[in-house]
Amino acid sequence: MKSKYSTILTPEFLKENYINKQLSTYQIAKMIGCSNVTIFHYLEKFNISTRSLYDRSKHLWEILTEKFLKQKYSVEHLSAL
Repeated sequence: MKSKYSTILTPEFLKENYINKQLSTYQIAKMIGCSNVTIFHYLEKFNISTRSLYDRSKHLWEILTEKFLKQKYSVEHLSAL
């Protein structure tokens, strides 16, 4: 039986988004409306190498840190004396 994601999650789509754009499996899953486990399944199916845990978390921490600082210092004005 053919998966409802098989027409979307092609090798080309995954290479463009996961490899070239460096989107995470969570980001791709959110775009498609599936789980990140489904994205991992298709990456494995097409023999697309996944990033290490360090590589995946490094970018996430950069984003979280930037968002956190903007929220705390710009929006909540915690830097004011």
